[in-house]
Amino acid sequence: MAQKNNHYGYFYSFLQNIFGSNSFALLKSKKHKHMPDTFDRFGHLADTLISPTRIAFTIAPNDTNKLDEIPKAFAVGSAGTIVVRAIDSSEDVLLTVVAGQIVPLRISHVRDSGTSVTGIVGCA
Repeated sequence: MAQKNNHYGYFYSFLQNIFGSNSFALLKSKKHKHMPDTFDRFGHLADTLISPTRIAFTIAPNDTNKLDEIPKAFAVGSAGTIVVRAIDSSEDVLLTVVAGQIVPLRISHVRDSGTSVTGIVGCA
């Protein structure tokens, strides 16, 4: 019977009962190409606008280029101003933010002109 003290506990116990004692060794083996190195309890759930960030990326302000990926929200590392355009807007807006603030706004652009904040991170 599988150990019930580890974080896989009952899942492995169930597999061993159904498939035999080899199932524990197969699933724990990192050679198995379908098993990730870490266990994600929420990996089977759909990624939605209200679910936690799964991808974080640095955003470099640019006066002409769109972002490569539309984030669910963005975070800033310092206090100041940031000029952004929301994905369905035709105009830019100037926001005043505090250090560490997460702004739940889906943006397509971060303008260099008028932006004083640093450490902008997209949360996708």
